[in-house]
Amino acid sequence: FFLFLLLLTRKSKLRRKDESRPFIIHITRVQASDTGYYTCELTNGRDSSLRRSFDLRVKTPYLHSRFRRFIAIFIILSACLILILLILLIILAVKYFKMKKIVDTSIFHAQQPDEPEDKSQPPMTQLTRIRLPDNFASTQQVRTLLGYVNGDITPVVKDDFKELGHGQYGIVYQVRLPEVGLVAAKLLPESIRNIERRRDKRKKGDDSEESQEMISKKHELQKKKAAEMLIDEIKVMYKAGKHVNIVSLLKVAYPETKFKYLITGGLIRDEDSFYLMELCSNGSLESMVKRFLQPSSNISNKKLSLYEALAKQNGPGMTITQAHDSCILTDDDLILAAYQVACGVDYLNRKQIAHCDIAARNVLVSARFIMKICDFGLATWTTYKNYREQLAQNDSVQLQKKNNELATHNLTPELARAILRASTPDERILLNKSSIKSDVWSFGIFLWTLFLKCRIRPFNKLLEEMENKSDGETFFHRLARVVSEGRVLKYLDYQPEIPRKM
Repeated sequence: FFLFLLLLTRKSKLRRKDESRPFIIHITRVQASDTGYYTCELTNGRDSSLRRSFDLRVKTPYLHSRFRRFIAIFIILSACLILILLILLIILAVKYFKMKKIVDTSIFHAQQPDEPEDKSQPPMTQLTRIRLPDNFASTQQVRTLLGYVNGDITPVVKDDFKELGHGQYGIVYQVRLPEVGLVAAKLLPESIRNIERRRDKRKKGDDSEESQEMISKKHELQKKKAAEMLIDEIKVMYKAGKHVNIVSLLKVAYPETKFKYLITGGLIRDEDSFYLMELCSNGSLESMVKRFLQPSSNISNKKLSLYEALAKQNGPGMTITQAHDSCILTDDDLILAAYQVACGVDYLNRKQIAHCDIAARNVLVSARFIMKICDFGLATWTTYKNYREQLAQNDSVQLQKKNNELATHNLTPELARAILRASTPDERILLNKSSIKSDVWSFGIFLWTLFLKCRIRPFNKLLEEMENKSDGETFFHRLARVVSEGRVLKYLDYQPEIPRKM
């Protein structure tokens, strides 16, 4: 019967050559698609044909066989996908723990407090609890800046990347970055950033293992000190917040454990940490004042003063070169510049911050010649919450200060007497504190320097005196004696250029 079914459905004919043999066909599988209405016709060529019609319904275990292949493929693909995801999770987990291990050994991580800041407690106990800001630079910004610094990327325009200044513990660049445009970036100095590279060169050389180890320890101490100063500077700028006469902190970058870094690769070394701040295109106040001392190509007698010219200008501002050619720098301009610096210092003091390094070189000038205080490397926090309470004290109130650096123009009489009383270097370090009074003192010396157009350094006379008559005493110790004995005006004497109305 199924022979006829097969003949009809496949539209084929079977012929038997040997009539004596029985005609046998084995059908091993009937598909569910064979279900339907059939008409079978049997004929032998002699007799009349035999025709039968019937409705065939195939009921076999293979009814859903056409779906089994897709189900099997789906299961195989799902298993492969799950396996791939599992491998990726394992890789990400390994990378995460490696990243966490690196971050845990970071100097920046050590400076992150375990407990939140408690504002109800005295500020002295809260200094170590102030957290680093988390307004991180994007991965593209980090890669662009480090690419410029390491020489992997060449700036298209000169202004896209150039050095603005450098010191013992940091270097500042002007750089154009995605999303933020032209900004200033402060990094650790090149000597610290390239420690690993120099270490590899020494390994190839003939240096002994002991000398290499000593040099490595020295470099590690230098890196730690520079990194801690950068951390303190970031914390102070973050605590200071926004003010028109304070350089604003924009972005930071330091080692941190974040899941997105597993994909983007944003983790950086301690040596590559940096922060971004607003760019003041006209450089420092010191360089501006010195520029106006130089002769101008425009010798007209009808030049306006600097701020008079700016008041009549509707544009975004002027460059130093434009200002030098079209304006003159008067005493009133210097008084207005000093007033802006005073506003910035007063704002910091009211936030319980002592800058500890007020000087013309640490004041930046914007395109509209707005003065902005920068360089918070020596800054610290006061121990008093109340500003009036701070000013009411008769003696200098000490502040928490991690580093032992001290600018000479910050040496107040109170601090000078304390240093002279100290009998050992350790006691001197312990007494090496600062206060808001030090900002007032250094601001006075800043005024003296500013109205002398930064031509004379403070206490230059003392230095010359020591060179002519050397008795083995250090400059700092001699200066402390001069300040403590009230003989400052002998070395910071009155000059005719300083206006009487000051």
